[in-house]
Amino acid sequence: MIFICYGNIDTRDDILRDLFFKDYTNLEMQTKLHYKGISMSSRSIKRHLRRLGLRQRGRWSTQEIVTAIQEERKGSGQNLGYRSLTKRLLTKHGMAVGRKSVSSILRQIDPNGVELRTHHCLIRRTYYNKGPNFLVHIDGYDKLKPFGLAIHGAICGFSRRVLWLKVARTNNDPRVVASYFLDFVEEIHGTVDYKFSVKLSDVESLKSFCSYPSCYGCTEEMKEHFTSILLEGRRSEPINSEDAKELFQWMLQKI
Repeated sequence: MIFICYGNIDTRDDILRDLFFKDYTNLEMQTKLHYKGISMSSRSIKRHLRRLGLRQRGRWSTQEIVTAIQEERKGSGQNLGYRSLTKRLLTKHGMAVGRKSVSSILRQIDPNGVELRTHHCLIRRTYYNKGPNFLVHIDGYDKLKPFGLAIHGAICGFSRRVLWLKVARTNNDPRVVASYFLDFVEEIHGTVDYKFSVKLSDVESLKSFCSYPSCYGCTEEMKEHFTSILLEGRRSEPINSEDAKELFQWMLQKI
């Protein structure tokens, strides 16, 4: 049987990497590639994965896994549980390792950390902040998830000042987060601190990547729905935080 591979080689490799990092089996990769117009045998998929330095589950030694986990625990992966760490090993190191293996290794090399995470206690990381705008904490909250909304916030790592607080339909779309960050970068121009200069042409080019949500934080249909509720209840938009809190409580009873 002859298999023919269509399309650009770089595109094919990018697709293979994406499928591998999503933890698809070789058979599933073969099916996905077929729908993208690329026909490859299982043997060819294995050969190309080896060429790209991507090895399937069971091909990594225990010492290699331990070394990668210890590397992650020295940085941002210090508080990761076995589920998140399993995904980190795959996406960052290209290592497809079973959750049970990762959990077993963590219990051996970090028993105290496992116990703390079991009781939902995290170890605070220590870092040094040189000044304003040197570090920005960006967080997303889904407290309004029942309404299809999420809250985005950012805090200055030096002064703890709230830099922005927005409501949108998602808290995990990087394009939305990028739009808020770029708005902030443009807003603080001219201050003398630890920010570095950015070309306006670069900012404009990055805007094409961003996705700007509605200023109301919801779809036009939802906006009309909530507006009609306000009109029927003879209520007006809030002018301060206390009015907003009271209106939100009132709105919850109407929905």
